[in-house]
Amino acid sequence: MSETKQPLFDEHPGLSLKIRKIYDYMFHGFPFHTDRLDYEEYWTRVSQGYRPVSIAKQKMIASMIEEGSSVLDVGCGGGNLLQYLVEKKKIKPFGVDVAVKADELTRKRGIEAQVADLTKDGFTLPQTYDYVVISEVLEHLPNPEQLMFKLKGKVNKFIIITVPNTGFIGERLRMLFGRFPKQWVLHPSEHLRFWTVADFIYWCGQLGFKVVSYRGMLDEFYDIKIKVWKFWPRLFARYVLYKIAER
Repeated sequence: MSETKQPLFDEHPGLSLKIRKIYDYMFHGFPFHTDRLDYEEYWTRVSQGYRPVSIAKQKMIASMIEEGSSVLDVGCGGGNLLQYLVEKKKIKPFGVDVAVKADELTRKRGIEAQVADLTKDGFTLPQTYDYVVISEVLEHLPNPEQLMFKLKGKVNKFIIITVPNTGFIGERLRMLFGRFPKQWVLHPSEHLRFWTVADFIYWCGQLGFKVVSYRGMLDEFYDIKIKVWKFWPRLFARYVLYKIAER
């Protein structure tokens, strides 16, 4: 049976919108109006201003990349991050994405991009790169191990990965109240894999990689004055950025 009960805070419009969002997140389900996820539609909506890339995330990634480096963005989306890195770090950019619309948006920015699925058998990267960025991509793949194995021997410096943190306190509380973690935007099938920080570090080790460092990322949804996500990312960061090297 679908839910019809309205959130309690609808009766109290003077309460903080942030509190209302948190309440809804903790206790309510989220509607989706399609029978499947269509990434072409997703990136069409992105191109129209839907869910812009976080500037805070771009700055964090840029701080880990040396100026003038070659950077491959796997799942480059509309090319926002690569364009930012070109402007701030004078990188040599390369993008790859499975969505035709995403690659079109990237090429419109003057950045080389290719339509491809790196997890497919037989696909190999054509060259090595100083850095490979995989930002909020691995959780969408049924077998992200295939992608990680294909990066071996192809990265001169580091792999930079961001994924949602299923150990985030909000996800833990949703489980406590009988709800599964909600990490999708348009459709529940967006995310197929889930990691806590401890799980992700262990997972990388099993694949022959090591996590050099990790940092919690700002999530505007939970932006508060006390930046606890900086100091306790395992519990308070909704997304985590990992700097990874091959063993």
